[in-house]
Amino acid sequence: MKGAIALIWACILMASIGYAAAASSEGSDMSFNGIFEATITTTQSAPVALEKMSITPVISWGQTSAQLDARFLDGAFDSLTLSGAGSLAGINMSSSLKLDPAAAEFVSWQLNASFTLLDLSFTSATNIVPVQTKSYTQVTVSGSADEVDFQSSFKFGTCPVEFWEANTCVSWTMFDCDAKMSICSQFDDAVGFRNLTISMKDLLLFEDFLGIHGSFSGVITFTTDKKVFTPTLSLIPSWFFCSNIELLGGVNIDPTLSIGSISFYGVRGQVDVGDGLTFIFAESLSAQKNSSITGKADYWERLGVSGPLSTCCGPDGSF
Repeated sequence: MKGAIALIWACILMASIGYAAAASSEGSDMSFNGIFEATITTTQSAPVALEKMSITPVISWGQTSAQLDARFLDGAFDSLTLSGAGSLAGINMSSSLKLDPAAAEFVSWQLNASFTLLDLSFTSATNIVPVQTKSYTQVTVSGSADEVDFQSSFKFGTCPVEFWEANTCVSWTMFDCDAKMSICSQFDDAVGFRNLTISMKDLLLFEDFLGIHGSFSGVITFTTDKKVFTPTLSLIPSWFFCSNIELLGGVNIDPTLSIGSISFYGVRGQVDVGDGLTFIFAESLSAQKNSSITGKADYWERLGVSGPLSTCCGPDGSF
């Protein structure tokens, strides 16, 4: 089975190269290019050692391309990937076959396709792996109507063919208050209905109160046995010395749906120092909010500096 797949892919690749040569003779544009990368380390015991290397030749003709990606690690042939992309009858397709040369084993095969029909966008992604019960196909349908965007995705096991999960989202903007709304639902083969999530983002509370812009966001998640409401209050000062600072907080709602208290759990922003220099910072006041404030759950503080770099010739750089 594995050898047959590799042989079929090799035949497709050779046929593509033959087609490219024929297309070239008929006047179609064809190009050969690629990338070569190598990492060399030096130590007292090994003055020169090749740590890793990759070779990526690419052949392209028109809207079709074929690529080979060979990677070597510590002098051993580590991975080999054959991929291609093109368009057929209005359907954009791409495929990728990954092999383990060291063990002579099949690793994975991906096949993607996308097309548009009646203002609806369809995408399909198939992933085949050695464990057949973990192979799947996911189909996504998306579109919009009357300022409402929607997207539905369905995931199926391929061997055996069976339903795994489905997700549907509908989103729109409340123009009266410029708030972004969305409703999403999830189903799977294990429990059926999994959850329903209603979210609202950036609802304007006040635009200029003592130089502060206030907005409210909230997420309500319904499951079969509980309801979770997560409100967020955002305050952005427009004072001249901290115009890009955002204070983040939460609103505690009691069982009677009354506001019990308001608490702040973080601050983030950036300050323009001058000469193009920008200082960026984020501080989390709650360990449970580290991820949303600093970007990493393990860190409560993030500091950064960015700016331009002048060069003697060519375009300027940045750091």
